[in-house]
Amino acid sequence: MIVSQSNADNNDENMQLSDISESNSLAESVLGKDFRSVAGFMKKTSDKICILVTDDDPGIRETLSRWFRMRGFEVDTASDGVEAVEACMKKAYDAIIMDMVMPRMNGADAIREIHAIHPSMPVVVLTGYADRASEAIASGAYTVLRKPMRLQELEQKLCTLIARQKKGSSPPDDTAKPN
Repeated sequence: MIVSQSNADNNDENMQLSDISESNSLAESVLGKDFRSVAGFMKKTSDKICILVTDDDPGIRETLSRWFRMRGFEVDTASDGVEAVEACMKKAYDAIIMDMVMPRMNGADAIREIHAIHPSMPVVVLTGYADRASEAIASGAYTVLRKPMRLQELEQKLCTLIARQKKGSSPPDDTAKPN
């Protein structure tokens, strides 16, 4: 357990917090004032937008979890595709953030299995491998972002997909293009 942080860590934390407070939540700006109601179309344990972050890198999982929790989301995590599929069997999510290259079960296989359970589940894929983008889209991902990515961009894409899901519309053609 870390009791104190270095000044550099504190500055990084403060910078993130100030950035978050300045932007007035992209979720709210994209989805409207009552952005939490977008999640109401699925049975969940709370009224918050609930996402599953799946990545084998604990640093990425922690960073994304902290970012989205500070923005008012409910966040669960999985370290590979097997855990992601198991989580989706137990709980309904509004969207999933998925890495492509993971042990036990890769992102493409996990997306296919999750879509067998929840056919219209929005999945945003994050990958450091540009050659995996077409595989991600073919497996059912709605969009692909290359690592490293801007957290604001990820949040905006995720919120847009959730809003479209709520309205029952498909993502636009340009959503599926890797960045």
